[in-house]
Amino acid sequence: PNEIDPRFGHIPGARHADWNENFNDSGTFAAPAQLQSRFADLGIDTDTAVIAYCGSGVSACANLLGLRLSGHRNAKLYVGSWSAWGADLERPVETGT
Repeated sequence: PNEIDPRFGHIPGARHADWNENFNDSGTFAAPAQLQSRFADLGIDTDTAVIAYCGSGVSACANLLGLRLSGHRNAKLYVGSWSAWGADLERPVETGT
């Protein structure tokens, strides 16, 4: 816990997809086929419904754009992200991987 988030963890069922892994060595987005392979390795194909979130809803947008560039058309942002979910002590939380 810290002054922003009263507890640590993640939304149950969530999978971690580091936003930095959408980029190639030159700092631009990877090619669509590479992005599609990256998300497929996470169990996300172009038909999988995705709701992306992060700590505050900002870095999740890099995953949303990466999904879009890979041909995915069914992804949305949970705007409240962890800051909203974790602040509601009635909501379930998972810890670990």
